[in-house]
This record gives sequence, C-alpha cells and structure tokens, in this order.
Amino acid sequence: WKDLKAAIKEEEKGVERLNAELAEAHLNQAGADWSAWLSQDRAADPTDPKSEALINAVDADLPAKPILRAVREALSTSRMARLKWDGNSDALKAKLKLATDELSSKAALAAEASGEQLEKSREMGHLHG
Repeated sequence: WKDLKAAIKEEEKGVERLNAELAEAHLNQAGADWSAWLSQDRAADPTDPKSEALINAVDADLPAKPILRAVREALSTSRMARLKWDGNSDALKAKLKLATDELSSKAALAAEASGEQLEKSREMGHLHG
C-alpha cells in the first residue's frame, strides 16, 4: 500500500504541475490580449474580445497561484496605462492653454488695433467736418 500511495501522490503532483502550466499558458495569452487592448492608442471597441479576455480567463476554473500572478500583472499594466493617460492628458491641457493664451493675445491686439482705427477715423471726421 505504501508504494501505491506514493505512486498516486507522485501522479497527483505531476497532474497539478501540468494543470498549473496549462493555466499559466492560458492566462499569459489572455493577459497579453488584454494588455494590448488596454494600451492601444485608438478608441476602444467595446465589442473587441481582447477587452474581456483576462476576465473570462480569471473566471475559468484554474489554479489560484497562476490567477494571482495574472491579476497582479494586470493591476501593474493598468497602473502604467493610467500614468500614460495622465501624462497625455496633461500635455494636451498644456497645449490647449498655450493655444488659448495665443488666441486671447491676438484678440486683444485686434481689438486694440480696431479701437485705434476707430479713433483715427473720428479724428479725420472732425478735421473734415
């Protein structure tokens, strides 16, 4: 019996290792798909299956350790994407402020020039009148 129990335990360990390897492979692909979807520069397509790849993989009946690793990587990827988006947003806000300031300056110069032209026209009218 001891030999049989030892053989069964060894077989169980082998099956668990193989199951973990298969889970890792499945989660790696799902994580790569999700990461690619998250980091794309164009508008996200809500029907893109990559957007739900990792969620579906995590919901599958897989070993906990590979799921934990995949979730940890997903959180890290999300953090980096957020930092990138914040940086892009700040850059766009700065460009918008520069454009707005430039437009305001040009509008002020145009108003000043228009006022000066109006004053000259009035002076000419007084001289002729």
